[in-house]
Amino acid sequence: MSPSVSHRRQPGRPRRPSRGRNRPPQRLAIFTVVIRSALVVMVVGSIAAGGYFAFRDNLLARAMTETKIASEGQIADLRVRADRIMNRLDQGQVEQQTGVLLECGSILAPAQASGSTVSTARQQYHAAADRYGR
Repeated sequence: MSPSVSHRRQPGRPRRPSRGRNRPPQRLAIFTVVIRSALVVMVVGSIAAGGYFAFRDNLLARAMTETKIASEGQIADLRVRADRIMNRLDQGQVEQQTGVLLECGSILAPAQASGSTVSTARQQYHAAADRYGR
């Protein structure tokens, strides 16, 4: 028999696949591999291009510098406010201490001149300190 003669298929025998014409599963597999490879290349290229454009113009560094400058300005403002508050507190304490010392001096000078005891002067000092909230 020559190869050009067609054979009839016998019932019950499985059909043999042809040798080159109908291969959709292999073509489909190759097609999916090609598509997936192209997608991977596009994703990697997009990431690389985004990184290039971000670092080319120093966009990230510029944004971080602007944030740092803004926060430094806020810190400086807070320091100025804290210094003002501390100066007010210090000034109030100085006035309080000065008042106590002046009153103590006015108490001690006559006590010293009259020769009164130390315990009397101490009591008068504590009374003056209590008046000024010490």
